[in-house]
Amino acid sequence: MYKILSFVALICIINALVFVFLDSDLFMLTQKAFNQPWRFLTFQFCHLNQMHLMENIIGFLLVGFIAMEINADLWKFSLAYFASVFVVIPFVFLLSSEGPVAGNSTGIYGALSMTLIESRKLIPIKISVPLFILLMFSMSIVNFLRCGMCFEKYFESEFYHFIGFVSGAVVSSVSIKRRKYILRR
Repeated sequence: MYKILSFVALICIINALVFVFLDSDLFMLTQKAFNQPWRFLTFQFCHLNQMHLMENIIGFLLVGFIAMEINADLWKFSLAYFASVFVVIPFVFLLSSEGPVAGNSTGIYGALSMTLIESRKLIPIKISVPLFILLMFSMSIVNFLRCGMCFEKYFESEFYHFIGFVSGAVVSSVSIKRRKYILRR
């Protein structure tokens, strides 16, 4: 029952330990990644600052609790997380500015979309998925309305989050094992 929370706690502990004890600049995904291949694995555990770390820890814990409550499958949950973390790498090199990419928020969004799809009997997908997509891009929308083109600052990270969200939805829809429903009389 607590397998998903154990997985989430382990990832959060690794994130905190890396933030406190290691120089994150050596592990973030940057243009140097081709010369330093460990960055392709380690960027998910690095965070830009304390706020970034806390947002990801709190968000992942909330998604983990929801997944636990709906009895989500640990295999599918962890697959959605890791697929969503790593699917963003090609987009980073195609779209990214010079800045580093760090954090596991794309994995969190992937786990979130998988959880939303799995909990579709509680909250219809027609409501939950568009609502979260709107929330995902809300900062870019507000900034575009306020100052025109300055929205680009947030759009890149929100686009990565969206890619993670879509990746989690794909993992959920390509079910590894189909649930069997038994009708009881």
